[in-house]
Amino acid sequence: MSFTPFNLGSHTVTPGGAPLFLPDIGTFFNQDEGLALEMVDRLAEAGVKVIKGEVLHDPDICLDDGTAIRYPDRQGVMREEPYRRLIERKVVPLPTYERIFGRARDRGMGIVLSIYDLTGLRFALDLDVDGLKVATSNIVHQPLITAMAATGRPLLIDTGDSSLEEIDRAVSWARAGGADRLLVEHSPYPPPAGPERHDLRFMVSLGRSLGLPFGLSDHHHGEEMLYAATALGASLLEKGVCPDGLDGEQDVAHALPIGQVARVQKACATIHTALGREFRPLDRNRPRKLSRMGLVAARDLAPGEPLSLETVRFAFPARGIRVEQWEEAAGRCLVRGVVAGQPVGWHDLSA
Repeated sequence: MSFTPFNLGSHTVTPGGAPLFLPDIGTFFNQDEGLALEMVDRLAEAGVKVIKGEVLHDPDICLDDGTAIRYPDRQGVMREEPYRRLIERKVVPLPTYERIFGRARDRGMGIVLSIYDLTGLRFALDLDVDGLKVATSNIVHQPLITAMAATGRPLLIDTGDSSLEEIDRAVSWARAGGADRLLVEHSPYPPPAGPERHDLRFMVSLGRSLGLPFGLSDHHHGEEMLYAATALGASLLEKGVCPDGLDGEQDVAHALPIGQVARVQKACATIHTALGREFRPLDRNRPRKLSRMGLVAARDLAPGEPLSLETVRFAFPARGIRVEQWEEAAGRCLVRGVVAGQPVGWHDLSA
């Protein structure tokens, strides 16, 4: 895969680089501005570089037709409420969003926002966000994708339960609209997704087939998939983050309690560091390992005796001829005697 590195906030998305842990506070704060500001502060204290949210400011984005939405709580119990009512209690006025994400700016964090309409897009541009996200529900929304692409901002495309045709088409729309800094996110479906539904290998093949950096929008109830995605080379790790102890709320079943963010982010960084280099260069100057063996006299040896498996044994550390040099040494005769248990060196052998 080949792509040009780009920045999201202070983080550079680059081939083989450390993945960006991207906590999504979404609307877990449920219109409580004070709670949202507290979450921003706690993420900053946890060392988060970039924060993600959404611009959901207009309840009319959802029809008031009685459609119900179902979602599980942390115990797996399904809850149901009218879709419109859910949206109404999640909607946040733009001035409130401005204060929330202004706090993120004040704390030195970059900002990525999911956009659902053109008014939200204009707001995001006025806020000078670092990146925009096409939510999985909008992967078929050509007018919005085209407008987002035309901004020139880095664009994250969430694939959700989309078909390959829909994913490829959305990327084509983005590229045609002028987007040249793209990242595709694998988003297992349905949330929360069990391990058998994650198909993380698809995340890798999706990025390679599109020639784009790839990431994971994690919908697992735990944190294991973040670690697996890191090991597979993901450039971005998005995870919903909710207040500690929150339950009975949409998406909380697969959200990470905010108190665990610092630990999980550090673990992902450690895993990436452990991946190291694809090839280990030969270091001829490295110190000889104590656990490697060398040749030792099996008994008192007299001058003229040849080296054989009957006259020598092997022991560590390798003080004389190393065991891997046995074929070169075997059969050669001693020019001086060697006491039993002492190393046999090249200086003890005939030329």
